[in-house]
Amino acid sequence: MAAKKSWDTGLNSDRQVKVPGRNATRNVQRTGSSPWAVSWRRQNLVELDIWLVLCLQHYDKNTEVTWYFGSRKLTASHKYEINYANGVASIYVKDIEECDDGLYRCKVVTEEREDNTKILQRPPEFTLPLYNRTAYIGEDVRFGVTITVHPEPQVTWLKAGHRIKPDPAKYTFTSDKGLYQLMIHNVELVDDGEYTVVANNKFGEDSCKARLTVTPHPVVEDTMRPMFKRLLANIECVEGQSVQFDLRVSGTPPPTLKWEKDGKPLECRPQGNEFTLLLIEVFPEDAAQYTCEAKNDYGQASSSATLNVEGTITQSHECVYKNWTFTYHIV
Repeated sequence: MAAKKSWDTGLNSDRQVKVPGRNATRNVQRTGSSPWAVSWRRQNLVELDIWLVLCLQHYDKNTEVTWYFGSRKLTASHKYEINYANGVASIYVKDIEECDDGLYRCKVVTEEREDNTKILQRPPEFTLPLYNRTAYIGEDVRFGVTITVHPEPQVTWLKAGHRIKPDPAKYTFTSDKGLYQLMIHNVELVDDGEYTVVANNKFGEDSCKARLTVTPHPVVEDTMRPMFKRLLANIECVEGQSVQFDLRVSGTPPPTLKWEKDGKPLECRPQGNEFTLLLIEVFPEDAAQYTCEAKNDYGQASSSATLNVEGTITQSHECVYKNWTFTYHIV
């Protein structure tokens, strides 16, 4: 595929500046990176012509040459005689006047044959920049960017503005088809900071930054959801007896307990990791399902049991003694 290449150039003191028919005083000086300024003294303006000649080192049949005065494109006319042949470009400026004083520039465009490759000449550009990272002490961290590679850039990594020196035990640098990576091994608190990647080629440079935050591992406390080591057991009793429900529960942090009777809350006073619910002198209305629920930040557990209360059987008897009537009960 043909790729066009163009550049601007001008006349320097090594190239020819011919003034036919007159030995005029003139100055030729360079300004900027490529154009050349041509000026002449005022007293030599009368009937002065000037011929600017540019000899090309690389040219072909498709080479195009364009002359400019300042930013104005020049064309052949009674004022300008423009010629190009066999690598020699020239312009003949006739009847020089004061307004002709200024910067003359020659733009050259050529074509070069390359196999399916377009010539791209520009500064590197980040298509995927760096991103901030956070890591725990001892972990590996990877920074990666993608950069345009026409032409291939030189990539430099820095930490806090200082170039990172090669150290295989600490850093690994990789590149693959525009992907550039920095691996930091076994990070420590001293690795915390700002990291910069700089890419440059002969056309310019680009850079981007990101921050690495290194933190200690969090302290992990032993935790355990509540577990019953002794469950509640069903109880049967007779009215008037005392009853107690016993259980044991563990958990980290220690769980809180809640007692319920048929779903309604009760109060209890735990002692250590043994918990007792004591009912003094039960009555038939105390018969119910009793539940203990244990809960902490990591879970909960519950245990239930049933209390059955048997009522007493009372027999009434009457007797008459000397016109008195007595009633007594047998339990």
